[in-house]
Amino acid sequence: IPLYAGVLITIADTFTFLLLDKYGLRKLEAFFAFLITIMAVTFGYEYLSAIPPQKDVIEGLLVPWCSHCDTRALLQAVGIVGAVIMPHNLYLHSALVKSREVDRTNKNKVKEANMYFFIESGIALFVSLIINIFVVSVFAKGLFGKTNAYVYNLCMAKNSTYSDVFPVSIFSYSENIATLAKFL
Repeated sequence: IPLYAGVLITIADTFTFLLLDKYGLRKLEAFFAFLITIMAVTFGYEYLSAIPPQKDVIEGLLVPWCSHCDTRALLQAVGIVGAVIMPHNLYLHSALVKSREVDRTNKNKVKEANMYFFIESGIALFVSLIINIFVVSVFAKGLFGKTNAYVYNLCMAKNSTYSDVFPVSIFSYSENIATLAKFL
């Protein structure tokens, strides 16, 4: 999409979020839950369609490794790990804690509220982990071990508008994740 269209979409998003916030935090949370559900279902479908080897997915989740990694690849791996851990989720949940009404003079009420905040945050992080497993697995299944020439020919065979994203060469594609997302 052109830049001006992206700006217009962002403006519409911003005003939508401000409007929903005006009607209460629960409506805003429900809206985001709806969007996250759509994302989870669509990437879950892609994950089930791609059928990645489950053993490799679990092994990569529990024992991460990177053979023949240079500084650039390691930097991208650290960036992906940082995105998967979702530090902004922890930040936003701490803001939600402040918005909840809790009798802070009663230790038992504070302890109970902390337990529920912990559960809520844990569920949100677990759901984001599952979605990120879906996303990374779909990307890996579609692009791992493929050369630029293979992907270019695949795009050309399907008359893809993104065939110019991958230069024709025998080397694996090593571009940033934003450019890679164009292909998918």
